Amino acid sequence: MTTPAGTGRKVFINREPGATTLTLWGNMPLGDAGANEALAIEDPAEFAADLFRHLLEVRGIAVYGNQKTRHTELSSLSTLTVTASAAARGGDESARAFQNQPLVLANYQSKPLIEDIRVINKVSQNLHAEILLRLLGREKGTAGTVEGGLEVLRGFMNQAGITGDQYAFYDGSGLSRQNLVSPHAVVQLLRYADSQPWNTSFRDTLPLSGTDGSLSNRFKNVDAQGRVHAKTGSLGGVKTLSGYATTNHGQTIAFSILSNNFNLPDKRINEVIDNVVAEILNDDKPKK
Repeated sequence: MTTPAGTGRKVFINREPGATTLTLWGNMPLGDAGANEALAIEDPAEFAADLFRHLLEVRGIAVYGNQKTRHTELSSLSTLTVTASAAARGGDESARAFQNQPLVLANYQSKPLIEDIRVINKVSQNLHAEILLRLLGREKGTAGTVEGGLEVLRGFMNQAGITGDQYAFYDGSGLSRQNLVSPHAVVQLLRYADSQPWNTSFRDTLPLSGTDGSLSNRFKNVDAQGRVHAKTGSLGGVKTLSGYATTNHGQTIAFSILSNNFNLPDKRINEVIDNVVAEILNDDKPKK
């Protein structure tokens, strides 16, 4: 029901268990800006398969049979596997001879890997980071799983001179509370990256102070802008910043600032971190 402007908004939502149909009722005042509400899907895999089928059909692609989804057991969840399948032309014998032949409905050529790493680092794209870990396992390890990716990652860390007692990784995004790493390990990794032929390409994927990504609104001071390439990291009670800073003397310094278990506002923690970085920038003494 539409109510006069300025009155309160009351909107109620109901959905029966297992259904995707929503019933809404209530009051909405004239000129109301509206509201967004997130609702969980009971079976995301089935919902995605049904939606994909619908998108194909509205574009004129005939789909026969019913979609099916297969779920990975949570106890052994290391990588997500969802399979959607349908018998051709409803399963008649004349079409079965073609079932083993590939039929390309669409294809997509992805951008070079460095471009996806740029997305991951600039805006902290966690989903892409998780997929990248699995891609490492598939391309360089034994399997396209979390475990396969972590095995490759451990080999790389050892190559960079970082021992296993300085870190503990459980995923690709860093969202797990079980992930641990020392500032010394991060700095060692940054120094190793700086010594590689791909150092410039890697550094350019990091947010640039006062310019883009997660640092677009930080280090707005003219003296600091554009002199820090660094990756942010944040969880509840966790704020970090690691990367490279160019001092007044023109030297590049690798740094890592990790803070946790604080009870101050996030904004205050960011200010403290930025002040530490500012001290690095203002250091006029050359380092050996």
